[in-house]
Amino acid sequence: RITTESNIVDEEFLFTMNGQPCFPRKDLTAFTGQAKSGKTVLISILMACCVKDPDHRSLIGISRIREEPLKVMWFDTEQSPHSTKDILTHRIVKMVQCKAFDDSQDVKPFPEELFYAFNIRPVLVADRYDLIANAVEAYHPDIVIIDNLRDLVNDINDGVMSQEIIERLMKMAVEHDCNIVTVLHQNRNADNRGLRGWLGTELMNKVFEMYTCQKLTGKPGERPTFCVEQSLTRKYDMEEPLYYTMDKDGIPQETDKPQTQPRDAQGRFASYGKADLDTLNRDYIIQTPEDRDQPWKWD
Repeated sequence: RITTESNIVDEEFLFTMNGQPCFPRKDLTAFTGQAKSGKTVLISILMACCVKDPDHRSLIGISRIREEPLKVMWFDTEQSPHSTKDILTHRIVKMVQCKAFDDSQDVKPFPEELFYAFNIRPVLVADRYDLIANAVEAYHPDIVIIDNLRDLVNDINDGVMSQEIIERLMKMAVEHDCNIVTVLHQNRNADNRGLRGWLGTELMNKVFEMYTCQKLTGKPGERPTFCVEQSLTRKYDMEEPLYYTMDKDGIPQETDKPQTQPRDAQGRFASYGKADLDTLNRDYIIQTPEDRDQPWKWD
């Protein structure tokens, strides 16, 4: 029973994003997006922030709250061991060792004692949860990242199994005082951006917060811009999405919202900017002189 006199410890948040507290201990966070939308890039940025030194513990608007590093555990269920190591050594290590403010300092060794990356793609589905539970029990991480949650169940639309796996993860987060980040793809249907399957429905009902990743290609020749938008939260609203690009060295750089190619009401791509009316075929133009902001438009 919860009463007004219940002695409940205040929530401890591990990070801020755009100034808002996020990633609470004893709770679940979800990352989602379409395939190749930047979910693994965002995971890498978050993990780098866990172990960066106290003076440089922020990247692209994501900042570790406490000075002391966090112990992070990453379970990769999708990629090959070679790919997992490649992300660790050529992306995360670079982010950890980059100096945002003082390039004169010597580069410190990567803190292997704080970082536990496991590739469990070869493990049978039935054995993956127990392996994760055993590792969390052994190493006591502050944050656990499961990429991808779908690979912990045989059938993403099995309601009983979906409910059971979410309940077990919530229990794990409470018992081990950690935040568990789960990654799950969005539906492929453009009209429904919910999470896939019954598993996605259960996850959305239980998480503290959810962040949606997008890859915005922009104009030809430009570097892709990644967007992170808060889709759900139980407490702190992030008013604006986070936009960033990756430089040639693989270091994320915060950026403004890019100009993206607009779409019409039917979802079809439209032209950039305003075209010269004299160059257009008037058979395809509707005149609307009463509208000062848009005196004409396409048929």
